[in-house]
Amino acid sequence: MIIIIIIIIIIIIIMIMIMIMIIIIIIIIIIIITIIIIIIFIFFIIIISSSKKCKLLKREN
Repeated sequence: MIIIIIIIIIIIIIMIMIMIMIIIIIIIIIIIITIIIIIIFIFFIIIISSSKKCKLLKREN
């Protein structure tokens, strides 16, 4: 009986660990995606601002 209880407890602990790992992996993936989106956004802002500067320069000439 004690052995069965111990095995059940071990299984529960393993399940909890797996869940925690899955949650951590999901959080890491979300963070990476967010960083990529932010980088792309900044890149687009830089491109747009540089193209506007080019247009302004062409108008002055």
